[in-house]
Amino acid sequence: MSSSVIVPVQVDAEEFWSSVLGSAWESWDWWVAVDYSEGSDWDKVGEVTVTSWDGKTEGEARITKTLTLQDLIEGYTKCLANGSRMNLDDLDACDGDAIIQTAMFGEVVYG
Repeated sequence: MSSSVIVPVQVDAEEFWSSVLGSAWESWDWWVAVDYSEGSDWDKVGEVTVTSWDGKTEGEARITKTLTLQDLIEGYTKCLANGSRMNLDDLDACDGDAIIQTAMFGEVVYG
């Protein structure tokens, strides 16, 4: 039997969105651009288009992906499944960065 479990909890969608996107995750150099779709923002659920280095050729090739609430949920869930300990009530820049990287690349590739 596994020594760890993932327990689902109900979280307000807007609180989750703003906890991740308001964590200062974009402060690292590998995040090149962040653009929210019309009507959304760091504290308003919608879509966010993120441009980053491609995860392989630092500083040269770039990748752009539009992320939704579902993408962030999946990134967060995967981070937890991989052993990360994150408190949604107090996400820091490292936590938000890991969630966004996982949503973008399927794993943490930087840091």
